[in-house]
Amino acid sequence: MNVSPAFMRTNQNSARLKVIQDVPEELTVDERAALPSVEEVQVMIQNEELLLHIHHSRLSAEAIDVLTFGYRPDAAFGDMLKLETRVSIFGHELYNGNTRLPRENVVVQTRVGRTTIRIPLKLLGHPSHLFTSVRTYVGELPIDWTAWRILQLSPEDVDR
Repeated sequence: MNVSPAFMRTNQNSARLKVIQDVPEELTVDERAALPSVEEVQVMIQNEELLLHIHHSRLSAEAIDVLTFGYRPDAAFGDMLKLETRVSIFGHELYNGNTRLPRENVVVQTRVGRTTIRIPLKLLGHPSHLFTSVRTYVGELPIDWTAWRILQLSPEDVDR
């Protein structure tokens, strides 16, 4: 497999990013345990959809942010959708960069300790590879995050 490094260039929007402080070290064990954390993320392809099962310690306002990017060697990475799904106790919102997308594009089901997100592969541009990461927040303070996962889809998963 030969993946072009074209998707690795500098983010054109990086100038808008701001540094946010880390979790204060003086928090007690109980205070840290009360913060939202990602315990496990299961990812699968089912019925031409990306399915993410996120197990977390709790759900609070602005608590979970799921980043999902697609890549195809025959499409410019910069032109492909960079989906951000923000899930809270108030529902979910979808973004491509700063552009808000209709929330009906994905299905989000939330139960205590578990959130399931269904994203049509068509929405992501029928990618051959997926990049995904999950973060939790309290306000603008990042609390927990997963490493970026790169998934190579099999040809039968990609319906064009």
